[in-house]
Amino acid sequence: MKAPPAPGGVGLALIRHGKSAWDDPTQPDHARPLAPRGRRDAPRMGEVLGGLGWAPTLVRCSDAVRGWQTWEGLAGGLRRHATLQNSLPDAMLDNALFHARAGELAAALPGWLPPAGVLWLIGHNPGWEELIEALSGESVELPTCAAALLVPGKHPGRWRLIDVLRPKQLADRGLLSAD
Repeated sequence: MKAPPAPGGVGLALIRHGKSAWDDPTQPDHARPLAPRGRRDAPRMGEVLGGLGWAPTLVRCSDAVRGWQTWEGLAGGLRRHATLQNSLPDAMLDNALFHARAGELAAALPGWLPPAGVLWLIGHNPGWEELIEALSGESVELPTCAAALLVPGKHPGRWRLIDVLRPKQLADRGLLSAD
């Protein structure tokens, strides 16, 4: 894991929503909540991201139920750090992030970025994997509740992929104690 953005720098965390429940096949996709695994993984991922210095300055989140439930879990994990307990931003729920595609996301990204700090985008595949590839040129798998961490590259509009954190690998990488 490489360091977070330098003070005064900008970072981007693309976070896929946590594992969703499929208990009710008649439930509309937008209304599907998190499954138990999603509710477990989100706080862990928030705790790890906060500990690595990737706490958000701004949060834009899909307004799908599983999107904002993921943010709530991530925020709970972030709050495990005393320095972050009272300094988390409110998430902006955005229907445009529900099944958005890479081109739409890349076009909107410059207007969403803070002047300094880390923007968290919480949403869905395939758009997130497509966006990572469009921004960095790297093809990665982003399973549920995984986070891709990026910083601006040398060329305008290009980003450098720093790391991909996957919930199932956190303990193996020494980022979280095994349960």
